[in-house]
Amino acid sequence: MLFGELHRIQTQRNMPSKSITIEEKSIADIINYIEALKDSASVIERGEDYKANVINAYLAGTGDPYAHYYTPEEWKEETAEDQGNSYGIGVIVGWTGNGIVISRVMSDSPAARAGIKIGDIMTGVNGTDFDGLTYDEALAICRGKKGDERNFVIDRQGETINISVICDDYTVDSVFASVKEYNGTKIGVIEITQFIYPTPNEIREAVNYCMSENCTGIIFDMRGNPGGLLDSVCGSLDVLLPEGPVIRITTKGSTEEQIQTSDAAYITDLPFVILADQHTASAGELFTACIRDFERAKIIGVTTYGKGCGQTPYALIDGGYVKFTTFYYAPPVSDNYDGIGIIPDIEVQLPEEYRNVNLALVPEDQDTQMIAALDFLTQN
Repeated sequence: MLFGELHRIQTQRNMPSKSITIEEKSIADIINYIEALKDSASVIERGEDYKANVINAYLAGTGDPYAHYYTPEEWKEETAEDQGNSYGIGVIVGWTGNGIVISRVMSDSPAARAGIKIGDIMTGVNGTDFDGLTYDEALAICRGKKGDERNFVIDRQGETINISVICDDYTVDSVFASVKEYNGTKIGVIEITQFIYPTPNEIREAVNYCMSENCTGIIFDMRGNPGGLLDSVCGSLDVLLPEGPVIRITTKGSTEEQIQTSDAAYITDLPFVILADQHTASAGELFTACIRDFERAKIIGVTTYGKGCGQTPYALIDGGYVKFTTFYYAPPVSDNYDGIGIIPDIEVQLPEEYRNVNLALVPEDQDTQMIAALDFLTQN
């Protein structure tokens, strides 16, 4: 105890005598001063991504929860994925607490070619076990550059298997269609995982597929959809809805709303149901609320996340970008839901033991929300 106290006093005594205040210097000056002080005095080396961390720490203090800085490399990846292009192994994943669960596998991806399946749980990669790691730490060691090999240990329904995957380019799928036979009829299920530029065309193809299979209704599964691009959700709604306003936008200092509309052309009159949960957010919520405002669907599930605002990216001289929240949006009739969420027409919870797990791990006979949607479309 005595040694610790003496060390503390000695450390204080040897601190630099210079001082700097916010009143005297700009934020940039303060950051530069702290940076120089750290370089000259600190025994802790900087992290590789310290500049991004500093900028994002500053943005976090602005009060905008969605403000974010992207490095040039991150922005390049972000915009490529918006176009439907990416690299890696090609999966959508979640976290079990000690493993990475596969929610979706892109149709033409390294993961699909290697035999990875929905519901697989990755428990380790390249000799590192995920037990004891955080989700971000596990993801970081899974990611690789084009040509890198990843050797995964996978739990497949209790059986441990090993699968090697070579990271490569792949096309991002944002829409997945299937047909369920239920109570003697066919119901289409269209899962939309995000809104990127190809999404409207993918929705068109998915609906056409359901109609070709003689489905009598369509379930849009928006559970877990975090949102995406405003242009994409507008284009997607245009595919499904008749003529009319679909989105109202309010910007800073504006006294008038900007209105986005759909045209008169739409591809089906089949009845819809939308599944939504607490992870349905942003553009996913907008899609959900807008279709209900047109009286084209009932919403089944639980109250959504509650993000009714959008961000605009601004270019920086380093090649990176920063996003700020610059507008609020609302569906054509109902109110903005920012901080509130969208309340479903029919509230249905998953069984308690499945409420906090990835949907890929929920057995079909325990997916009470999907069952409720199937019941609604076959009984009404």
